Amino acid sequence: MPLWIPLLALACLSAALLAVIRDRGIRRLLAAIGIMLGLATVAAWLVQPDDGPDPMTATDDPSGSAGAPPEPTLPVALPPQVTDDEFVSSRACLECHAEQHASWHQSYHRRMTQIVTPETMAAPSDEVILPTGGLPYRFWREGDEFWVEMVDPHWEFMMQQRGAVYEGERAQHIVRRRIVMSTGSHHYQAYWVNNGRGNELVRFPWIYHIGAERWLTSDAAFVAPPDQPSQLALWNDNCIQCHTVHGQPGPDYDQKAYVSQVAELGIACEACHGPGREHVAFQRDQAAAPTVARSEPDTTIVNPARLSHERSSQVCGQCHSFFAFESEEFLEDGFTYRAGDDLFATRKVHEFFGEYVQSRPDLQVGHWQDGTSRLGGREFTAMRDSKCYTDGQLSCLSCHSLHDYQQTNDQLAAQMDGNEACLQCHESLRESLVEHTHHAADSEGSKCYNCHMPHTSFALLKSIRSHRVDSPSATMTSEYDRPNACNLCHLDRTLEWTADKLTEWYGQPPLQVGPVAKETSATLLYAITGDAVHRAMMAWHMGWQPAQEASGTNWQVPFLAMLLKDPYAAVRFVAHQSLRTYPGFEDVAYDCIGAKSDRAAASKQVLDAWYASQDPAATWPAELLISPDGKLRQQRIEEFLRYRDNRPINLPE
Repeated sequence: MPLWIPLLALACLSAALLAVIRDRGIRRLLAAIGIMLGLATVAAWLVQPDDGPDPMTATDDPSGSAGAPPEPTLPVALPPQVTDDEFVSSRACLECHAEQHASWHQSYHRRMTQIVTPETMAAPSDEVILPTGGLPYRFWREGDEFWVEMVDPHWEFMMQQRGAVYEGERAQHIVRRRIVMSTGSHHYQAYWVNNGRGNELVRFPWIYHIGAERWLTSDAAFVAPPDQPSQLALWNDNCIQCHTVHGQPGPDYDQKAYVSQVAELGIACEACHGPGREHVAFQRDQAAAPTVARSEPDTTIVNPARLSHERSSQVCGQCHSFFAFESEEFLEDGFTYRAGDDLFATRKVHEFFGEYVQSRPDLQVGHWQDGTSRLGGREFTAMRDSKCYTDGQLSCLSCHSLHDYQQTNDQLAAQMDGNEACLQCHESLRESLVEHTHHAADSEGSKCYNCHMPHTSFALLKSIRSHRVDSPSATMTSEYDRPNACNLCHLDRTLEWTADKLTEWYGQPPLQVGPVAKETSATLLYAITGDAVHRAMMAWHMGWQPAQEASGTNWQVPFLAMLLKDPYAAVRFVAHQSLRTYPGFEDVAYDCIGAKSDRAAASKQVLDAWYASQDPAATWPAELLISPDGKLRQQRIEEFLRYRDNRPINLPE
């Protein structure tokens, strides 16, 4: 605010005071109004933030240049972004690191948590009615704000806490809530509203799937039991852990509410480089009177690239791992871990065979039975089991770059989207690739990561590459039910076929398999008899182009049609997405959260269309559960269904 405005206000205020003293009546009333206006102007000036060039208060500029638009105003209902004696926020980095700031600003890390504005909202602005359990929820836009009608989250939370049966009462507790914050901007976006207690935020029970361009119930966005009561998701003691910088839940035990605060929303500079206030002060002092040669490293800030491969990976592992806290101090003060520290000093990183996980069935479902993580987003947990890490120097930065990435999707460094990622260490294989892979040099089978990092993790309604680097093994699959890379590409082959090839090519011990594994595609066995994660994973691989190239595209459709009737909404969603990759089925109308009868009708329609499209002269391998006349071997499939793993699966994303 220009200085002349408050000076003028003070002058008006003085004149008004004199008028009050000298006059009465209407002039006195006008003078009193002048007093109030003057006081308001002075008050506004006193609380006006400093507009100076201090980098600690500079505005956030998406382009990395000066003159950036101001950040959106934080609604009172949101946790405030507060800097302190450690943290200064990414705005402080902009003055000296414009290029790095710009690359970070384009990343999905930066957009993980955002204040909701028309620019950050992924969902269309159109008003929409969203039925949940027969009770319609509503989403709409008013100006630059987005609103919902939903069951009062505070009331619903209290009912859940009491274990009350309240379904019949929900319609009586519909409230309007403004959406104030979002999580995600890549695959799907979740939305948060205030719970009416402090700045406690709860999730609106619908998410918007960006790729599918549709709304899904939040339960359908995760592998969760279909009969599990919907639970209220709280941001303040969960998402705040990794989706902000220096998040502090701040429970107010007297008010039974959260009064949270963060250094910054989203995953920003200080999450990876450590608190920056000391660094900013040091650099200012250096600019004024240098005391350290520029060739010497600045020890006031952390550069993960200069850390050991273990410590640099732990920087990523602070979020990309299964973990618990060594103490309850997180609730009060947030994480004590700082980039560069020993992660294990303040964080209990789960190990499948450890006592803690073995006592928690809810955590065990996030692992295959050999201990490998099967949950996406926990890449550090998986990588720690790799010999490339334990016996070598593999780190997250071996393949990924947070600033010099090729694309925002996986933030892979230059040339790390191909075999160079592995050949940078395994140089001896460069000239003998075909001899090693037994596949054509330019084929998917000669891409190192397809064999050594297959898609055996699941999150975000898709399969994700495992970051446990190891070799395909039919024995591992037989003993621990972890799918192997060979059968995830050759979907039409049996486990026996894989075992024989691995013995022939790599000298692996022969594997004796049972009659079912001899006769039936390993992929179909998992799609029919596996648990919910197996079924979702097989459905995804049926839509994976390399697998279609290796296995053909003329037999998977009826099995995807079967999965359209799966009990789990997440499995149904993935099956539909894969089905749309097949010729003639690109526009199949289907709603994974629609009525059960409608889903069954859509499944039958797909199956009938597949039957009608088949060549009567076609022949079918017995492994595919299709009889010589082109019909499904339904009796055999029903037999397998009796052995389906129906244990409730709640994958802890």
